[in-house]
Amino acid sequence: MQLDTRNIEQGFREGVPDKGWPEDFLIGRGNLTDKSGLILTATTDPDLVVMAGGVFGIKWDHGGAAADFCSIAFQMPHQWAKNQRFLKLVLPARKLDAAADENADLMLQAQIRWFRPGRLSNPSQTSATGTVPTAKTSPVLHLIDSALQSLTTPAKAMMAAATIAAANTAPAGFFEYELDIGARLIAEGKFIKPGSWCTIEFGPNETVGATDMDLEVGMPVLRWSRHTSFLDQDDRKA
Repeated sequence: MQLDTRNIEQGFREGVPDKGWPEDFLIGRGNLTDKSGLILTATTDPDLVVMAGGVFGIKWDHGGAAADFCSIAFQMPHQWAKNQRFLKLVLPARKLDAAADENADLMLQAQIRWFRPGRLSNPSQTSATGTVPTAKTSPVLHLIDSALQSLTTPAKAMMAAATIAAANTAPAGFFEYELDIGARLIAEGKFIKPGSWCTIEFGPNETVGATDMDLEVGMPVLRWSRHTSFLDQDDRKA
């Protein structure tokens, strides 16, 4: 069937959600916070550093542990293909060691927590004297979560061997890691509804090293599957 590009926007608006397609969502460094919700700086834990000769990244020193996670918060888009559950956190990362303080079983890990707020039957109010809104109870998509949801087991990725270098002024040793959150959702039989309020916590799965080794992570990317338009057709009304 030939697509008439003159009507492509109408097609998107009326399209039936199917399997969606993968898309990257970029995360700026101003969206990164520590475990206390503070924007990363040179004094937070983990801290924001200039690495690899001039780009910003996140560093956990050898004493950094799983409790010292980095956090990103967002609302899951209404185009989210929830049935596909294709969701990955992509991280450029390396272990950097000035001597020989290897931690051979160090992993990156990512936990996601989410909550779907309720929907209103008339969410858009045009007057201060408008009708008091009431909860929308159908379709099932809009039912709220009864409690804050999370993975039972975080997504993890084993790291490659440490790069032996005295400083972080060169990019050697960085590799791209995919923390497959979607695979964990499928394994645990869980779904994240479109419009959910989400937080992803990522970092090392254990104490990074004993004496010298650091963990360095570049700017993260969220890779997910999306539809051409909102999953709920009621939300497509302009």
